Amino acid sequence: MSGSTGTQDADGLLGPEGSRDDPMSMDGFQSYDDVLAELQTRDRTLYNAFTGKDLSSLPLDKLKDLPGAIMINCPADILATLTKKQIVEILSKVRLPPMALRRIVFAQGSDALLNPNTGLLKAIKDKLAEIMGREMPPEEIDDERLQEIGDREQIEELDDEMSMERFEPMPLAAMRALLGAVQQSTDDGFFGPMTAWDQAKFQRLGVLLAGITSDDVEQIPRAVFNDVTAILQEHSRLLEPMTKMKLLDRFKRINGAPSTWTEDILIKLGKLFSRLTGMDCEQISAPMIKDNIAEIGKLKFPRDSRCPEKLVRKLVAENYDFTVPDNLAKLGRHLIKHLPNDVANDALAAIVAALEGDPTNAQLQHMKDRFEMFISDVARKDMCSSVRDALLPQDGNVRPQDLTSTQVEEAFGSAPVAGCENVFTAEDFRNMNRQGLCEAAKNGNFQDLTREQARHVVDSIRECDGQIGRQQIEQLGAVGMRGVGTNDIRNIPVDDLAEEMDIIATAAREMRPATRREIVRQLFGGGQRRGNMTDLNRELFQAFPNRMLKEQNIDDLIEAATETEFDNRQARYIFRQKFKDQNEISEDDVRGMGSAAAGMRRDDFDKISDDQKLGCIAAMEETGRGNMRCRQKREIAKEVLLPRLQELSTTDCPLDGLSIAEAAAMAETAMQLPLDTFDVSNCDASILETLLCSFGELDKSILQGSHPRANRRRIAKKILALKGVETSGTIGTEVLECLGNLEDSLEAEDIARIDGDALEDRLPNMKKHCLGRDIKQAVVDRLLEAKETTLDDLAMQELYNDLALLVPKDKVEEMDADALQYHMVNEEALDNEMDDDSKFWCGHDRTEDDNTDEREQKQELVRRAAEGDADAYSVTSKRRRRSTSTTPTSDILVNGGEGNLQFTADQLSSMTGETFLEAIENLGVICGWSDEQEESLLAKAKETDVWGSDITAWDSAQNALLGCIAKGFSHSDLSTMNLDDNDDVYSMAQHAGWNTAQTQAALNRYLSQTSKTTDALISSDMVSLAHFMCGMSPSDMGNLDSTELQYAIGEVGQHDCFTVDQLKAMLAHMKSEYGNTPSAWEEEDINEMGVVIAALTSSEMQALSDAQRQAIDPVAFSVMQSEVLQALTPDQLNVLDMLQALLIPNSSLSGLSGEQRDAILAAQYNNEEVPSTTDDNGVSATTFSAITMVMATMAALLTM
Repeated sequence: MSGSTGTQDADGLLGPEGSRDDPMSMDGFQSYDDVLAELQTRDRTLYNAFTGKDLSSLPLDKLKDLPGAIMINCPADILATLTKKQIVEILSKVRLPPMALRRIVFAQGSDALLNPNTGLLKAIKDKLAEIMGREMPPEEIDDERLQEIGDREQIEELDDEMSMERFEPMPLAAMRALLGAVQQSTDDGFFGPMTAWDQAKFQRLGVLLAGITSDDVEQIPRAVFNDVTAILQEHSRLLEPMTKMKLLDRFKRINGAPSTWTEDILIKLGKLFSRLTGMDCEQISAPMIKDNIAEIGKLKFPRDSRCPEKLVRKLVAENYDFTVPDNLAKLGRHLIKHLPNDVANDALAAIVAALEGDPTNAQLQHMKDRFEMFISDVARKDMCSSVRDALLPQDGNVRPQDLTSTQVEEAFGSAPVAGCENVFTAEDFRNMNRQGLCEAAKNGNFQDLTREQARHVVDSIRECDGQIGRQQIEQLGAVGMRGVGTNDIRNIPVDDLAEEMDIIATAAREMRPATRREIVRQLFGGGQRRGNMTDLNRELFQAFPNRMLKEQNIDDLIEAATETEFDNRQARYIFRQKFKDQNEISEDDVRGMGSAAAGMRRDDFDKISDDQKLGCIAAMEETGRGNMRCRQKREIAKEVLLPRLQELSTTDCPLDGLSIAEAAAMAETAMQLPLDTFDVSNCDASILETLLCSFGELDKSILQGSHPRANRRRIAKKILALKGVETSGTIGTEVLECLGNLEDSLEAEDIARIDGDALEDRLPNMKKHCLGRDIKQAVVDRLLEAKETTLDDLAMQELYNDLALLVPKDKVEEMDADALQYHMVNEEALDNEMDDDSKFWCGHDRTEDDNTDEREQKQELVRRAAEGDADAYSVTSKRRRRSTSTTPTSDILVNGGEGNLQFTADQLSSMTGETFLEAIENLGVICGWSDEQEESLLAKAKETDVWGSDITAWDSAQNALLGCIAKGFSHSDLSTMNLDDNDDVYSMAQHAGWNTAQTQAALNRYLSQTSKTTDALISSDMVSLAHFMCGMSPSDMGNLDSTELQYAIGEVGQHDCFTVDQLKAMLAHMKSEYGNTPSAWEEEDINEMGVVIAALTSSEMQALSDAQRQAIDPVAFSVMQSEVLQALTPDQLNVLDMLQALLIPNSSLSGLSGEQRDAILAAQYNNEEVPSTTDDNGVSATTFSAITMVMATMAALLTM
């Protein structure tokens, strides 16, 4: 592996960074005289200081205005006039280019830098101690916050966010400048190269060691490495991920196998212990774990770490006494959640018993709360089952409606652990005594309700008190308010709504789109401001339509953007409004925009000085990551970032124009550089490694939305080449850590080279990837090869939770049925934990054959699991396979997801009415049922012991539970059903696939039951009607209220079921608001219209600018008429965003010229090399655009 070696005299052994390491380099920046000339007219104070050659007079608050270019190019004697206090201020607060920081630091002599009493090093460390003492965010969620959140999933999400957020008390470049300066020659009084340092020198640097790079780790002398690791782990929150990984890797190389580690070694490892793999933890001796469990228990492990599970098993094998409270106090929450059922039960029973003997013991109460919150779902389910069994015996003689008010209230008040509500179905809640539910809610007994359960609790409160107001909101809390409906929001006094926004905002994550829209409409609609915008969260801000956004004060929006996340459409509006009349934009300006920085356009960089462009890109990513469009990033990367890097680099590799700190800060944008830029043989290895490994740290959906898999595979190959294992050699943990989420782009032959233990450790992450059949097969084959075993072996059964979704469909029969059912029912083995964005992109990452194969694989897994018996599963004995009844059970149906589609209509008919009621909440969200299956399920619902045959007697809540199954109703049925509640109607209407007669019937029934006409519909009504809006005639659409349609267009425009005439009718409303010339419309308004913009004429579409066309919601291209596309030139098609090009259906491509089709194909691949053949786990050039209408439908479902 080759690469430039940089300049050692400038940056010591910190990692070569090309010419930018030379403190005297001026390449790529304005000349000193040019900057002075600008200062003369812009800032006389700075101008006078530099022309007077004395910077010591500059006040501290003026230092933030120092231009980077002048600090890079001004003479050294002027730099030397800076006082120590000024330098400390600059290094800790002022964002300057790394070269400028190095010049300032290197201008200091050894005494000025290293004097133990007066030196700059001591002053900086004192300043850092002050900053960290004041600003250092907590590493762990405190107990009060844990209780406040209450929901384990939200806590784990917050854990992830805290783990990803690296605290930076001063710019990393400043730390590295200081580290470089102290490594100057010992002849001049400095420390010399790091390879010769003793422990005292490392100790003296202290927190500044957090600035080391991954390359520096190899320079630490072996003799003091463990001691230096102990110093570094104290500052682990400040270290970059790659540095931690390298540190741990070298620690293991120096100290040997974990099975040989002593207690002293564990102590030196400190917090880095949490980064150990599962295999590492399994090797550590059980007595060693037991003796150090108090310290280990304090650690925060990554969510997918297999280490805690291995540690708990070691403790169990070591006969650790889990019934002694003092022992239990040593277990942190990351260990508690891995306790086996019986151990967790015994532990909690011991705590309860101790608390009964000492009821005022706060430590015991805290321990009880912690165990209740963090025990595994399996253990919780086991404990909670007694609550349901006590109330509703399995003989069926007592039904939920038979329970008294007191029984209901006491049941939820005396649950053994929090979260026992989920042993009752939404149907149970619907039938329970309302007074009992009301009292239970007022007593604060509900800790974990689904939205469907919570709506019945809200109904009970409303019936008790006659209203939902401030008091009721506080009683319901965020968990109960998940069930509040759109009509409730309309009736809550606005002052109460505003006052209780902290509760409502938390609950909004689970609310329907129409409900969220109604909340912001009540508070901010019509230009009114009845609430505090900073109280809103991401979910509520995304309910802000453009019209309402434009009615707000721009400074209020910017303040809110610093607190929460705006989407790209909103960010573009806010950023444009803020800077449209300004001629200059600085890095501080960009950072001050918060999440609205994601709205930066390519043209905005014309207002940014050259020396601030890299900083502005980093700031844009820091605050706007995940909300930038692919084409937006690509234009900035190619037209701003690349030219700037070429100016700064003195090698053939533009990346050498980056510092390591800058490379780590702009992964999302840098990934859009031409892929040839990342040439392993041509670029500096340190910078390239930092950049490539930072790509893998991006969220899966960001990676999927940045490049098609073929492009990502090229990047993965470059990482393998960088690590020396491109075509041969073992791929170990370090390589996989660097690949991160790019491991989904490995090829089958690469998977075959992964170390078996490393692969097992990555299974939890592999499960979440969107993989094709051949890659899944390769993963399973490699594991079986490494373990020298079979799929039904005990060792493999333990992995089913992470492994099941990777087993190819023709191998499922080889799995142990009992174990599979156990892991499916108790650990959600069939849930790949993808977020909605990743699920959407998944269809584009694979061939349609692979997508079909996965659906069939899930069905096969459910079939196999149904043959087993979870209660018979044991990890200590191997059993003979057997077949059991194929009648669906509630456990299978509740946890089987779309795999339930494998049940035949006859099998579905054979389930009991009780099973149907227990499972309907889960079955209704599954789409893809055949007509025969829908018929069987609806027939089951009509049975006497279920809901009865008279569907007109079913209430809207029951209809809502049917969800997708309701598509089995005829239009005549829909004409008589109860469709009077907005949120319940949405539960059905959100799903695509209704025919015209059904949508017309459902729409007319809704209008009839709510006594509304189309011209009286408000925005939340339109959002709730969803696909039922497609049943409206074009003339009725012409009668819609234009303002209300504008408020709703963001959701209405996501449905692809509208006819051309319907789209034209809605477009007429948009023209009445924005004018008759679409080429004059703002980009964000065009984007918000969704499919409606597809009604533009050919000439109107052609007249749009490239930026306007790129702003069109991709779903519009799935319904755009062929003649409109034909009017666009190849150049206009070539600049489309990747997803826009992907959603153009093949039927539209057929009418295009060869040049037009080539342009679209190039856009699909981000104008990179187009594969000539189908790649092993991706989509070929000829089939990439085939996944169209289905994906458009999926895009609409993301608003659920």
